[in-house]
Amino acid sequence: MQKLFAYLDRKRTFHITVSASIIIWLPIAMLTFYCLWEAYWISKIGYPAIKWHTHLAPYLYFGFFFFLISWILHKSGFRVSTEATLLIYSILCCMVLIECVLVLSGYNKTYLEKISGFYSSIYIPSSRGWYYTWDSKGRKHIISKPEYRYDRPTNSEGLPDTEWNRRGAKGQKRVLALGDSFTEGDGAPYDSSYPAQMIHMLRRTGDSACYIMNAGMCGSDPFYNYMQLRNKLLRYEPDIVIQSWGSGDMLTDVVVRGGLERFRSDGSVLFKPAPWWEPLYAVSYISREFFSVLGYNELLRKEEATPDEIEEMNASTRQLLDQYISLCRQHGVRLIIAFHPQKGEIIDGKYRYDFGPMLSYLHSYPEVQVADLLPLYRAYLDSTHSTADSYFWHYDGHHNSKGYMLMAATTLSAIRPTLADTSSHYRP
Repeated sequence: MQKLFAYLDRKRTFHITVSASIIIWLPIAMLTFYCLWEAYWISKIGYPAIKWHTHLAPYLYFGFFFFLISWILHKSGFRVSTEATLLIYSILCCMVLIECVLVLSGYNKTYLEKISGFYSSIYIPSSRGWYYTWDSKGRKHIISKPEYRYDRPTNSEGLPDTEWNRRGAKGQKRVLALGDSFTEGDGAPYDSSYPAQMIHMLRRTGDSACYIMNAGMCGSDPFYNYMQLRNKLLRYEPDIVIQSWGSGDMLTDVVVRGGLERFRSDGSVLFKPAPWWEPLYAVSYISREFFSVLGYNELLRKEEATPDEIEEMNASTRQLLDQYISLCRQHGVRLIIAFHPQKGEIIDGKYRYDFGPMLSYLHSYPEVQVADLLPLYRAYLDSTHSTADSYFWHYDGHHNSKGYMLMAATTLSAIRPTLADTSSHYRP
């Protein structure tokens, strides 16, 4: 009888041991599988692999590993107090709840998350390499934001326009508009971008001698624009190049991407390194609140640009202008630098970035025309007794169709003498 009881006791102990092992090692296996799954997709597509469950995973990991450590300590003869265990799990439950609320509300979402639906690092170059273009060449692309959605054509160069002819009619001025989303026309239909509205304005005045090509690209900057012009777009024989330039080009793009040194000889692009803690910022909405308290913004920076960075950007800009102007001079192209304001800059009456050093440097190149649109915007608003709010989307910050009409009108008024110039200096 004693042998039977001993056998049953061993069998019960075995079952308890097996059950305990399953309880412990099955979650470990599941979490390990989930971790490898997440790592696989992040290695394939980067931060866009982050989903709602990824935001909750760190807290679940921490809770499980605390349980595992407590169990190991218990097996080793140490005991974690019940009060400490309850405190840890209470904090974790609160953090999970807060994270869920933040995920559902979108309170701490970055601008790129709001417009694309996933976290995207500005420190990681796109796969486009040297040429910042749309992938849907020859088809159409869609600009979709919470406030609007517009379909736009994409030509064979991956730029937001219909196909361009290679040679214009005799006496025709060929104008190439380069820039970022404000040149492409983000926030308006295809026929309401500022280059398109310039065409409408010229036709209404009976001037059909200009052929305007829209080579703006959302997310681009003057350094990308120069590389595209130099290596791909000169074959369209522009007589005039309008390079749009804004504070965002410097304080959002160049400060992170760098200058011409970003373009590597193998055709790839290398930006400046991201802060080491960006993965935590990307995964945890709660951590974003912590970094915000420390003074960091969406660019993961405490200030838009330090004095050293401003000097570095000014030096990079001078280098770019030297090469840009030399290229245009070599091919008989008139270069126009057009500074355009954003809504807050119109209200404040000044640009966020100090373009003074750049303007002083441009004085040594009298053949380059500078068009400062900020005073023209303000003069128009004063004359019409309107406010800047009427010309921009409320949340997105880009122009609406009315705003691009204003951008076209002010640009056209600034460059009309150049368009009307019938001298033959455009072509060597």
